[in-house]
Amino acid sequence: YEDLLRGSRFIDAIGVARESTWREYPASNTWAAYQCYGDPDWVFSAGRADVPGAGRRRRDYGRSIASPSGLMLALQTIAVESEFDRSANGPAQRRETIARLEARFGPAWGARGDVATAFGDAYSRARDAAAAVRWYERALVALDGSAPLQVAERLANLRARHAYEELTRTLRDPQADVAQAAARAHEQIDRAIELLQRLVAIDASVERSNLLGAAWKRRVLVAREAGQTDLEARALDQVLEHYRAAEAKAGAAGSDELFYPGMNRLAAELVKGFAEAAPRPVPDDEAKRLEAALERRADLDPSFWPFVQTVELRLYLALAKRALAEVVAGARTQFEILRERVITPEEWKTVRDQASFVLGAYLKTRLAPPEREAAQGLLDLLKGYAGD
Repeated sequence: YEDLLRGSRFIDAIGVARESTWREYPASNTWAAYQCYGDPDWVFSAGRADVPGAGRRRRDYGRSIASPSGLMLALQTIAVESEFDRSANGPAQRRETIARLEARFGPAWGARGDVATAFGDAYSRARDAAAAVRWYERALVALDGSAPLQVAERLANLRARHAYEELTRTLRDPQADVAQAAARAHEQIDRAIELLQRLVAIDASVERSNLLGAAWKRRVLVAREAGQTDLEARALDQVLEHYRAAEAKAGAAGSDELFYPGMNRLAAELVKGFAEAAPRPVPDDEAKRLEAALERRADLDPSFWPFVQTVELRLYLALAKRALAEVVAGARTQFEILRERVITPEEWKTVRDQASFVLGAYLKTRLAPPEREAAQGLLDLLKGYAGD
């Protein structure tokens, strides 16, 4: 505590305390006990509220890196910090840190598959998709073969997501060439789908079927933006095929993970059914099965996603009956509560994409004014949360 009051970092003050205890009590091993946890760079500052991270000094990772394993550890640390950092400037600062590490150590060790994977993971968590794709591509072709097979899944998923994100960014310019922008997006999604199909040929896992469904979903969105109706319909059929396959595999294995493909399969069925004259409500047993799976997931992982998907399920049940206006006020309130917990736009971009997939199709049908107003208002809200 004396060292903390003198302005030492948490880790340095602990070091002083350990050494002092070791010297004063040589017969005891208390000095080695793990009793101090927290940010090693935290610094106490008197006279102000103790805001987490407020006294943090920027770490100079480069000073302590002397090997590829040290570099990977630093990149993994940055990736974890990025995942849980909800501050406004945190991602940008971490991208700068990763770029400095890339400039310093990339030429020496960047040809290693495991190092390239670590750079890709760090950039991905720090929300630089283009840089992450670049490093994942390097990891896949690394001659030492040290990149894990999962890096191919990450690359494919990121390519498809980034393709649609780039399209939405481009189309904010009213002078943009829609056909050209859509062609670029389709090209990247093609590459993602091709890579995933090669992986499925090795092992048709639930995750890979989910990723294929997600890639084709982005194709639906791109085709819709470009007015490519036939392509949108064909892509929607592929979305359904892959999510149904994933749900069947998860169900056969008795896995609670079936909630994810089940939710996406239900969303795709809704989109396909919006063109029908008469609504087809979701059967009660199916709704209860998905709701129970989501509740179990929330118990195991009380994070952002199970709660978002619980709101989405209620919306889907209403949309199936063409009764969105009846539940939209409650859904907006629930989204607003979740927004207080997660304010950064990255997570909300995924929510926005799913809403665009479902509500965008709903808005293309003949709707009563209250339904149209409810759908458009909810979509606008989520686009705002995503930073559009």
